[in-house]
Amino acid sequence: MDILQTKIRFNNPFASKSPEDRTVLVICFAIAFFFWLMVKLSKDYTIVAPFSLVYELPTGRAFVNSPPQVVYANLRASGWSLIRYTVKNAKKYALRYPVGNADIFSVSTATLRDDIDSLLSDGILITDLLTEGIIVQIEKQATRKIPVVAHTQLTFASEYGLTGDIHTTPDSVVITGPRSVIDTIQVWATDSLLLKGLDQSVAQSVALRQTNGTVRIEPTEVLVHIPVQRYIEKTFQLPITIVHTNQDSVRVFPDKVTLTCVLGLDDFDLVVADDFEVVAHIPLSNHGLQNAVIVELTSYPDYVRSWTITPRSVEYLIQRD
Repeated sequence: MDILQTKIRFNNPFASKSPEDRTVLVICFAIAFFFWLMVKLSKDYTIVAPFSLVYELPTGRAFVNSPPQVVYANLRASGWSLIRYTVKNAKKYALRYPVGNADIFSVSTATLRDDIDSLLSDGILITDLLTEGIIVQIEKQATRKIPVVAHTQLTFASEYGLTGDIHTTPDSVVITGPRSVIDTIQVWATDSLLLKGLDQSVAQSVALRQTNGTVRIEPTEVLVHIPVQRYIEKTFQLPITIVHTNQDSVRVFPDKVTLTCVLGLDDFDLVVADDFEVVAHIPLSNHGLQNAVIVELTSYPDYVRSWTITPRSVEYLIQRD
């Protein structure tokens, strides 16, 4: 127990030294580190270096496929040269290529290597180019306006649901790119919008899905409107309309059904019994016999979400005149 409670103490090797001795030791360590660093940085090292590519396309032209934006090369040089290269890197080491009006734009591997070599200072060698030459098809640029589709994953609080269609503002976007690609695009989707437990309407800004690099979209985000309201039940007693082409007398039992419909709270006072029609189609056969037939709801308001009919079937009796 005494051993566990004993604090571990580290001895300072310089504690017994005088201030003058400590200063001398620090200077010696600094000189040793300097010469060690000189030796290390004088050796050759290899690094993987990126070089950005900039394409100057003429107006009205577009790449069919996105060309590479960066080319990588293995560079070998002394540590000092690589440090200078790293400090000077960034915008200085960008390769710029004007693109003409030809249908094919190409840059060979040898050209890429020569262009990179021209950017480097003496003492830095390219040992390997990690990117093949560039070959890209070019064609006329086209512009179209297409609708936006909101991609949503929604769950609702109990008794709540959509009260209309999900829509976006704006409802369309302008796409620009190579004609062969633009002509195949019919709609543009938003990024996925995941919302849970909705109990009120939502209007939220959502980015559009990323392009493949050759197509531009404007705008890049839209406002997604999700109409939500509470749903409640409303019940009606409705008479049954008999559909029968024969002149014989037809009776149904019962002659009324109970309709229970689910609708939004905002529409509760709008719906009345006359908005519905329940029909029983009576066949011409089986005269004088008692049979059963399923009743159908043939007319109802668009804003009614769902309904149930009780009873679902009725019995009928056909009597000759």
